[in-house]
Amino acid sequence: MGLAKKTLKNAFEKAEISKKWDATAWAKRDVIRAKRTSMNDFDRFKVMLARKKRSAVVLTKVRQLKREYNKKLKKPRNAIPHNLLKRGYN
Repeated sequence: MGLAKKTLKNAFEKAEISKKWDATAWAKRDVIRAKRTSMNDFDRFKVMLARKKRSAVVLTKVRQLKREYNKKLKKPRNAIPHNLLKRGYN
């Protein structure tokens, strides 16, 4: 047989299924997907600019760390080539 709708609803709320579902990666991806589909062109543009800024900050920090690492090395053959640092092959 089946359960009554009221009984099922009460058991659902008692077990806090909604909270558990919201904590899953699947539900979080669904929320992100819904946000992306509701974005207009200007919102996508702002996201693109923010990603570019973040990427530039990360790239400069990685280059700085590589340079510091290469200066600390005593054996230059293990160093990361400087021309790769300039071109951005990170």
